[in-house]
Amino acid sequence: MFQHSPALRLVCFPGAGGTTELFAQWPNLLPRSVALTRVQYPGRAERLGDPLPRHLGELAEPVAAELTAADATDPPVVLFGHGMGACVAFETAHLLQTAHRAAPRALYVCAQAAPTHQDPPPGPPDEGAARPAHGVPLATAQADIRLAERYRARYRPGPPLRCPVTALVGAHDRNVTTRHAQGWQPCTTGPFTLRALRGDGPALMRSTELIAFLLTGLGLAGAAR
Repeated sequence: MFQHSPALRLVCFPGAGGTTELFAQWPNLLPRSVALTRVQYPGRAERLGDPLPRHLGELAEPVAAELTAADATDPPVVLFGHGMGACVAFETAHLLQTAHRAAPRALYVCAQAAPTHQDPPPGPPDEGAARPAHGVPLATAQADIRLAERYRARYRPGPPLRCPVTALVGAHDRNVTTRHAQGWQPCTTGPFTLRALRGDGPALMRSTELIAFLLTGLGLAGAAR
């Protein structure tokens, strides 16, 4: 059987109090042309003994460094972040574009207000942090919340991204609405798309509508699984 080289690498970042299990169903939903990488943060699951980060950038820096160190023949990178993971993906995109001069092909931010938004959502920074995923100690989930809060409080806009940015929200999500997500538009000079999908919270990550929208946006609709 011939081995098919992937058309792109999709790097996924879970939210506060979450693990890579948030994307557990994605390998069954994505085509063979997409190489999936799920980022596991320290202090949980198989990384339980690793020290917790002091600031959000410590989650983005090793991912950016690893992506930059990849072979030149590796496929283009697309970043996808849910909740707090959207901010980690955003910071990773900035590092790739500025420090490493290798901008991602696209950035998808899901269920997360832009860091520039002056009116933060009424709920916690991440719904999942109130109910940590299996393998995540409560103390780690609480540390994630503090990490996200510090990031928002200390955020200062830098140069905008050049890649396309797509902001996704759940149509019935009362914490992160289209108004909150619209704030991502000034974060890029590239195309910006805002879309509300059925479902909200972690359930949105299991939505076939989300996967279909993602693949259509990447030009991979109908690709073989």
